[in-house]
Amino acid sequence: MVGDPNPTVSTRVDGPGRGPRYTIVQVSDSHVPAEGFPFDRVDACARVQASIEMVAAAGCIPDVLVLSGDVANQGEAEAYVRLRPVIDAAQRFGAKLLVAPGNHDDVALLRAHLLGREPEHRSGQPLRCRSWWRSANPSGSLP
Repeated sequence: MVGDPNPTVSTRVDGPGRGPRYTIVQVSDSHVPAEGFPFDRVDACARVQASIEMVAAAGCIPDVLVLSGDVANQGEAEAYVRLRPVIDAAQRFGAKLLVAPGNHDDVALLRAHLLGREPEHRSGQPLRCRSWWRSANPSGSLP
């Protein structure tokens, strides 16, 4: 746990009858805006950076860094551009990066500007979660 005065950090520990253990760090719902601060008072990009620095200060070496929820506040390209140096710096851990976009994110812009990859679909298309829910819930109704 970050902030624990006596952190115990273990990664990839194999033992009798146990599989490997991994350390996963998750930063969720950062809502980084294209400029300024969301809600006019929170520097979301600095908060993400501070969270990652806290992990490093605790001596934690994550195997996976997860960005989830609404990475960008309104899905603008500039928001992902602002966050890119923070994520690049976090790669010093050697951790795998897993991004699970939220409903405010534009997946094509996120892929292009945060991950440096080609978009898999057109910009502006919303994420489709209904098909996953349908596979977990045969009626297809959303909660």
